Amino acid sequence: MGFKFRVFFPWESDFEEEGVGLPDQDVWRPPADVMETEEFFFIRMELPGLEREDVEISVTGERLQIKGERRFEKKTSHFKVVRSEIPYGFFLRTFKLPKDIKIEEIEAKLVKGILTVKIPKRKIDIRIDGE
Repeated sequence: MGFKFRVFFPWESDFEEEGVGLPDQDVWRPPADVMETEEFFFIRMELPGLEREDVEISVTGERLQIKGERRFEKKTSHFKVVRSEIPYGFFLRTFKLPKDIKIEEIEAKLVKGILTVKIPKRKIDIRIDGE
């Protein structure tokens, strides 16, 4: 079964946070896709160069939050940066979750710079008496 890509996400909040940092921190916004199958929602986020310990995922109420930091590594003093296009610093993305999910079964993995958060849907059984 393939993924269904949503251009507008009814379960994403109107006030998704752009990124919040301290005044002395750089802020960037990693791109994310939200997909859906009959059984799951998926959030895929590009986080190249980050390791698992650089990313924190939490659920509070109806909000799933992904935050972390990509640090600029100065490995040698033999060069100076002439041009820098790779974003560094703190990031924070917040997604409003739908009500029909299993929060206790959310899974996440970071492979080759792609974070995938798998969010299982809760099946709703509707029974009609007399049938």
